[in-house]
Amino acid sequence: MSAPNTNIEKQKRRHIGPLVGMGAVVVFGVGLIIYWQFEEAAGGQPPTSEDAVDLPVSSTPPDVIEPGPQVDPGVQQSPIAPAPLPQD
Repeated sequence: MSAPNTNIEKQKRRHIGPLVGMGAVVVFGVGLIIYWQFEEAAGGQPPTSEDAVDLPVSSTPPDVIEPGPQVDPGVQQSPIAPAPLPQD
């Protein structure tokens, strides 16, 4: 159903206040988030030597894995290409 009395000019006057209020709240919220981000960035402290993590230095390179198939000697290998099917 539609509204029985639709006076667009009267509705504009009645809705302008709430619309301006909602816009102000959005602008305030975005400004607050931006302010918070700048405060977090400015309030950070640079890392000190106590914050550093000492990692062990390895003098030997890690084990190298050679490419190729890893074959279990106890398992029978299947052929690369399947055997041809017999013709009738």
